[in-house]
Amino acid sequence: MGGHTLKKKGRRLPVRKLKEVARLYLEFNLGIRPIARACNISTSTASIYVEKLKELGADYKELSGMEEDVLCNLLFPKTETTPVQALPDFVYLHGEMKKKGVTLQLLHEEYKRNNPDGYERTQFYHLYHNWIKKADPVMRFTHKAGEKMFVDFSGDKPHYQDPATGKSIDAELFVSVLGASSYLFARAVPDQTTVSFIDCTIRAFEFYGGCPECLIPDNLKAGVTHACYYDPEINRTLAAMAEHYHIAVIPTRIAKPKDKAKVENAVLQVERWVIAPLRNRTFHSLAEGKLIKEYEVLRSQFSVIDHILHVKGKFAFFYGVPRIF
Repeated sequence: MGGHTLKKKGRRLPVRKLKEVARLYLEFNLGIRPIARACNISTSTASIYVEKLKELGADYKELSGMEEDVLCNLLFPKTETTPVQALPDFVYLHGEMKKKGVTLQLLHEEYKRNNPDGYERTQFYHLYHNWIKKADPVMRFTHKAGEKMFVDFSGDKPHYQDPATGKSIDAELFVSVLGASSYLFARAVPDQTTVSFIDCTIRAFEFYGGCPECLIPDNLKAGVTHACYYDPEINRTLAAMAEHYHIAVIPTRIAKPKDKAKVENAVLQVERWVIAPLRNRTFHSLAEGKLIKEYEVLRSQFSVIDHILHVKGKFAFFYGVPRIF
C-alpha cells in the first residue's frame, strides 16, 4: 500500500484508507463496526479515527481534497516531548570525576538527593558515558588529584657557552607535570644521569609541596635498568628513592607515546615558553641562568601578548636554579 501511513499506539493506517473511513462515517453515517468491516481494520482502530474526525469537525469534501501531509498533521499533530527527569550536569560530573576518591556511584547518589525523581543508576551511567563519547570521541585518561606525576626530559635542549673556549654546551631540561591539574615544573641540569634525574624529581616534590602516589617516567636509562614492554626493571637508586617517599614508579610502555601524552604536551609548552624566548640570550653556566621565569598560571589560562607570557593564574617555570624550592 503506497502513500503515507498514520500511526496511533502502534497501529498504522494508510491515508487512502483513512479517507475511506471519513467517507463512510461522514457521507453514509455508518457505525464503528460497519466501518471496521468495510475497511478491514479492527473496531478499536476505527473508533480512534472516528473520534479524530469528530474532533476535527471537517466535512468529507474538505478532507478528500487535502494533501496527505496536511491531513496527517491535522489528525495527529507533532508534539514536543520533554524529559520528566532532570538531566545531570555532565560538565560538572566530568570535573568531579577528576578528583581523588570520587566515583560515578557517589555522584549519582548526590544527584538523587537533589533530584529524588531523577534517573536511576543504570540510566544515569548510560547518559554520562554517552555524553563523554560525544563531548570528546578521543580516549581520555581521567587523572585523580595527587595520583600521578609524569616526568621526562625535553628533546629541545637549552645551552650555555663555555667562557674559556666559547664552545656551546648543551644542557638537559627536566620537566614534570601533575596529571589532574597539568601543573608544570621545569629545571635545567648538566646531564641525564641518575643523580640529576633523582635530584630533579625531589626538587619537583618540594616545589609541589608533596609527593604523588605514582611517578610515571619514560624508559630513560637514568631510571630504568632494563626496559621491557611488560615488566621493566627499575634502577636500584630510583627504587630506593621511591621507597623513601612511599611512591610507586610505573614506567610507560615502550614505543607508546600516548601513555605519557600529558608530559609530552608539558615539554612542548616548556620548549615554547622557556627555551624559545631565551634562544638569543647567552649564559656562561647553568647557575648564571638563575630564576628566569617564575609565573604561577594554569597552562590552560595563559595567552600571548607580544610573545610574552601573560599571567592569568598559576604556572611555574624554573631554569637552571641551583637552590631548593
